[in-house]
Amino acid sequence: MSCIGFVTDHPLLDSDLVWYATQSLIMTRDGLLRGAAMPKPIGECFFVNDLTCEELDTALNDHNYICAAYTHADARINAYAESRE
Repeated sequence: MSCIGFVTDHPLLDSDLVWYATQSLIMTRDGLLRGAAMPKPIGECFFVNDLTCEELDTALNDHNYICAAYTHADARINAYAESRE
């Protein structure tokens, strides 16, 4: 995704921000996260409603590891659209 200009990671994306955002979503969704549908098994899906902070940390660490492996990892620095006045 980074090779076409999409940001895959950002230094501000940390555990505290992810947990805060998750809690905010839960508050607006009647106490359920209703996260993205996850395949289980392929062809069927369910919604994630009960992620823990530790699970989010693990997922974020995995995300950071994967993003660092891309040759276009430096593209993640410019995460903001340019404004034209």
